[in-house]
Amino acid sequence: MEKRRFRFLKKLSEGTFGKVYLAEIITDSKFSKVVAIKLLHAKWADHDEIIKRSRDEARVLGRLQHRNIIKVEGLISIGGKCAIIMEYLNGVDLKTLINFCAKNRIRIPRKVIFETISSVASALDAAYNRPPLQGGDPLRLIHRDIKPSNIMVTVEADVKVLDFGTAQAKFEDREAETQALAFGSAAYMSPERFLGDEDRLSGDVYALGVTLYELLYQGRYGKANVRQEKYYEEQGRRLEKLDLEDVSDELAARIHKLLEGMLRWEESERPSLAHILQETEEIAQEVNDGSLKLFCRNTVEKCKETLTNPNAQPDALENQVLFEDGSESFSDPLPEMDPDIQSSISFPPPIPVAQVTPPPPSAEPTVDLELTKPELEDTLKVQSDAVQKAKSAQAEQAVNASKAVVGAGSQSNTSTSTKSKAPTSSKSAMPMILGGGLLLLLLGGGVGYWFISQSSKGTSETSSENGTQTDEGSTKPSIPKGDPGTAKDLGADTGTRVVLTAPDNQDILISLKQKSFEYDWNGEGQMELTNVPAGKLRATISRTGTPDERSQIFIQKGKDCTYTLQTGSELRWSESCSGE
Repeated sequence: MEKRRFRFLKKLSEGTFGKVYLAEIITDSKFSKVVAIKLLHAKWADHDEIIKRSRDEARVLGRLQHRNIIKVEGLISIGGKCAIIMEYLNGVDLKTLINFCAKNRIRIPRKVIFETISSVASALDAAYNRPPLQGGDPLRLIHRDIKPSNIMVTVEADVKVLDFGTAQAKFEDREAETQALAFGSAAYMSPERFLGDEDRLSGDVYALGVTLYELLYQGRYGKANVRQEKYYEEQGRRLEKLDLEDVSDELAARIHKLLEGMLRWEESERPSLAHILQETEEIAQEVNDGSLKLFCRNTVEKCKETLTNPNAQPDALENQVLFEDGSESFSDPLPEMDPDIQSSISFPPPIPVAQVTPPPPSAEPTVDLELTKPELEDTLKVQSDAVQKAKSAQAEQAVNASKAVVGAGSQSNTSTSTKSKAPTSSKSAMPMILGGGLLLLLLGGGVGYWFISQSSKGTSETSSENGTQTDEGSTKPSIPKGDPGTAKDLGADTGTRVVLTAPDNQDILISLKQKSFEYDWNGEGQMELTNVPAGKLRATISRTGTPDERSQIFIQKGKDCTYTLQTGSELRWSESCSGE
């Protein structure tokens, strides 16, 4: 088999765990192509978990075929180090572009902004909802680190989403088994992510809203205030800074409405990516202040030129030619995996747990949310295999406990007493730390990291008497009982009528909410709502043994509609409407 050679031309970027190079592929058949290569640092070459995660990142990108997602062209090993071959992008990221334009007093055209955001929305929507070309179910990919520095525009006017190192996806061939969580940069994290809630696509919508704001403002938006009562007050002050005098009042109001929707505190009230795609495309068509191609050919090219550092020291690999190989660490056979497991795929490795100092048992974990270090906001990518270690420690304790029971019969009180006198080891303390929903601040070398753990979701609900066993060994309580369907007048004086129906014989709870209306419906009979206000009717659907699913029904004034809940692997509402 022919081995390819790679001539490393120059270093493009470097991170803690790897470098990205511009390289040329050379084959014996004299085929040549310029690519970008992400190469793992040598010190991580023997770290099995990191190697698995980097391969996971490459494989999931290989399944994402979209013009606005960076393409992966190969997954190889060079010199015993894992390497990902990617398309080379001749451009700059949006963070660099925003700073360049602000410094040189160049206003980014509105058309360029909305065409860029529509491209990103299209990519994220496809990554979550579109089945791969190879077949199978949609990956349900959540990027989790959308921000200007992870979006690139090229001189040729291409828009590309980068860095899926913290992505979460349903991924059949995944290797990494750690259940640790990964979060994005602080300034782009939605309120629910700060509070440790489960990641959903709405978190990417929020981050994309912050990115849209920063393109329009050509400055920073800032972190979300975790106190809801202060959240909208701060948001209002930020939105007031936007200067939209160059567009009509109607269009300015539309832009404000879109931004406010994407940045809503309540994640269920944020618009879908499909809605954002349509809105941004329509707004882009209404403004005529430039074109993406012309802007990229001129401004992006000039911005790219400023990145060249004539005093930079040459990299050791520059102008070196290396062969691909088949190192043992790279060619391990794939383990059998459950295709339904949620995978957190990541290029960066876990932060060693030994670096974390837990708070006293009596103190609640806190985090200083007022830190302003740019490094903190730009480098927050938390990865930890602590959950795996906690499980191992718990399993070891369980084995020891079972041996003690066999050897000591009914002497459980003696065992308990002995255990309480023993000093607490780091392993035995870890489940307690994680079970509390760890939220710690680590400052080191001038760079801060937030460690946010949700392992309590898998370990805290273990004593429910009438529950269902989950994959993590915890117990999920049965769903509460709601009331049968009924007739409700919501008093909006609109005349709009909405009828909701659900399948019979379903153990289900549908929590309905809209403005001042709330009702827990058990799916029996029909819910007939009259004089319904226009806007979103939110429905949180609970079923035994599965996570809650949130959905939205958009109520339009003057339309009488019937919505029927369709069950299956996914829940959705089918619509039948009458009226104008």
